[in-house]
Parts: sequence; structure tokens; C-alpha cells
Amino acid sequence: MAKNDVIENAKIAKEIWDELNDEELKKSFKRNFHVRPKTSGVTLVSTHPSKPMNGNENVRIKTKRSTGKAKYFDENLIRKCANLNLSKENFEELGITKGDKGFEAHLQAWLINVINDCENQYHKELKEALKLNEIFFIGSELIFQEDVVKKGQRPDIVIHDGKGIVYILELKTSKGYPRKDGKNPHEQVQEYIEKYKLDEQYKKLLLNYPMVEKLNEIKEYRGFVVKGDKNTEKIYVDEDGIIRIPEK
Repeated sequence: MAKNDVIENAKIAKEIWDELNDEELKKSFKRNFHVRPKTSGVTLVSTHPSKPMNGNENVRIKTKRSTGKAKYFDENLIRKCANLNLSKENFEELGITKGDKGFEAHLQAWLINVINDCENQYHKELKEALKLNEIFFIGSELIFQEDVVKKGQRPDIVIHDGKGIVYILELKTSKGYPRKDGKNPHEQVQEYIEKYKLDEQYKKLLLNYPMVEKLNEIKEYRGFVVKGDKNTEKIYVDEDGIIRIPEK
């Protein structure tokens, strides 16, 4: 089954990541990239401001049938990503060639870097807003690779608190809020929670996601709408339960 392939590739990618002993290397990689497991390997995703949320969907996991022609998720690729000057040519070398995805992609990439503590001021503010001692990034657009995926079932960002609580974050720019279809974004987040909270395979995927830290169990799912807000320079949770963040 496709879902089992995604979980298996997640496990292999996680093993590759966990076997690296160079913490500075990992930190440098996380400053500009993360990965998403899929049926044929992983997608390499950029959070660098010049290529926010663009990626290479054709990164493979090494098997006995592997050839030297494809790009593989391994220590060599991680080092290459961590040490790049991040020019246009550098991204092309990684197979990341698409253009700008728009304002929301910039906001999403910036928030992922905040969660990964690449934006120290805002990392602290986000923890304070959520009343959490720690926050850890799990993944973006986090869903199984299914033949048919209905719009509204791809959580923008998934994080956890180090104590078994997983948070699903749905990101909305000022222009994208409210939704065009009239549905309350809080309802959208609740749909995610209802869809995945009893899905044991989804739980297994999260627990084995590449680069995830300190996630040994999942006790509960919670959700927040995150809104880019031009009128504030501080991250906070408003009276409607919306996380307000600066529009970068």
C-alpha cells in the first residue's frame, strides 16, 4: 500500500538523519531545508527566502536497485544543502528550479524557520504566545501521498511540544482570511484533527518523520489558525484564538 511505502521511506530518512553526529551540520541544513517522505523517496523543500517552499520531488531513498544517476537523501546531500551559497545555480544543482510561489509561501517558510529557532526573537515569542516551554517542527503540508487529495486536508505546518501534544497550524495571510468558500478556518483545523486523530498510520508517520526531535508518543492533537498581520511586530494569540504573526 502507498501509505506503508511513505512510512517506510520516512523511517529510512529518519535513520539517515539520526545517524549524523554533526549537530552543526544538522542545524545548518534545517536553516534552509526540510524533507517530506513520499512513496518513491522524499521531497527536498527549501525555506530559504529566495526559494520559499519550492522543492525537488525526485529525491530518492537508496535501495539495492539504486543507480548513481538520481539524487538521494543521504549525508552527501545534507552536507551539500548545508554548505551551499544558495545562489540560483546552487538551487538548480539540487533540482529546485521553480519560480516564486507567492506571498503565503514566504510566510510559511519564515514561520518554519521561526519554529526551528532560526529566528531567535520570534521563536521565543511563539513559545510565549502558545504558553509552551518548547516547540519542535515536524513537517509541512503533512499528508499521506494519496491518489486523490481533497483540498483542505493538507495541514500547512505540524509541530509538537515535546510532551506528546501535536499542534496542527493552518496558515492564512490577511488576503486569504476569511476563506473564499466562507468556511471558518477554525472549522478547517478541526476537520484536520477529526480526520487524523484516530488514524494509526498517520500517527506512525509522525512518530517516524525525518528530522523530528523528542516525539516518542502522541497523546492529543490540537490546532490553531495562524494569520499574517501587518499591524503587529509581535507574535501573540488574540481573543479569537488566532496566532497573529508579522507579515514578513
